[in-house]
Amino acid sequence: MKVILADDHPLVRAGVATVIERLDDHVKVVEAQDYNELLSLVRSETGVGLVIADLNMPGMDPLDGLRAVRASLPDTPLVVFSASEDSGMIRQTLECGVSGYIFKSSGSDVMLEALRLTLSGETYRPHGGEAGAADTAANSERTGNAMDGDEGGFGLAALNRLPYGVLVIDKDYRAVFMNRIAAEIMACGDGIEVGVTGVCRTSVVCETHELHRLIDSAISGKSLEYAAMSLSRPSMLRPLSVLVSPIGSSGYASAGKKAAALVFITDPESQTAPAADVLQRLYALTEAEARVVQALVGGKRLESAAEEFGVSMNTVRTHLKQAFRKTGTNRQSELVKLVLTGPAAMAAGSVPLTGVEF
Repeated sequence: MKVILADDHPLVRAGVATVIERLDDHVKVVEAQDYNELLSLVRSETGVGLVIADLNMPGMDPLDGLRAVRASLPDTPLVVFSASEDSGMIRQTLECGVSGYIFKSSGSDVMLEALRLTLSGETYRPHGGEAGAADTAANSERTGNAMDGDEGGFGLAALNRLPYGVLVIDKDYRAVFMNRIAAEIMACGDGIEVGVTGVCRTSVVCETHELHRLIDSAISGKSLEYAAMSLSRPSMLRPLSVLVSPIGSSGYASAGKKAAALVFITDPESQTAPAADVLQRLYALTEAEARVVQALVGGKRLESAAEEFGVSMNTVRTHLKQAFRKTGTNRQSELVKLVLTGPAAMAAGSVPLTGVEF
């Protein structure tokens, strides 16, 4: 069995590897020291039967990293091995689809029990005496007490609501932060990815050079505005759109961090649109009208929407006219622009076209 083990401390990896080897006589352990290497391994290695990852590693936000791993290996057990015993964090990691959460303070026998349980298809949660610290944290959370780092958590939550990818790239072209959408794009490796060395690169060498040049210009201050480029994709889907921007003297660098640039990425193939109930509340639309607007924002043509809704074109046009009237727009392009530049864009999701009563 092949196991990927990720932790940024070599001694920890060595200790955990000895425990993993007790699972089977023919275990092969492949190691990574940060989220960038971990994502590279889960995309390149075959026959992986288990992934064990430290929660807090360099490369990206922990939850985004776990989501990216889960997106690449949806059916492989993913176990978190962490020093954090906070119940809120345990709950959030389990919501990301991990198969188990093991405290680093646990003994080797507990770890073996947990790994065997996850390999059998079950989910392992800390229990018994292990859960004491977690219960304490849960009580604090229920009383509404502020925890250290709340401000950063609020900022991350806001960035994860954006309908496009956001990355912070340092002067060595390494991703030191990425939001949820960026992590999903990187996990696909279609047009842009994080290499084995942690360097952000594209699928075409000349495009990588251009992206790095734009990042250099943003960091050096030569570029004071957005610089744009598109990225080719091996899948032959429409190119990714990229904007590179300076962070500014009052941002990341002034907080004692390395010089860095902001990179925004959008995928034109992503069929997402605001939730229909959000559109209903914002613009006083009926459910049917909101579904038509949702379909247009998601890139659907009226003909396709009518066919998938199972109604006539006249019915769809009637709902569209009502949407125009209620939103103060006259054309489809105006309506789509209104929605995409408004607060509804924060509630983006998949675009279901069934189950609507017309």
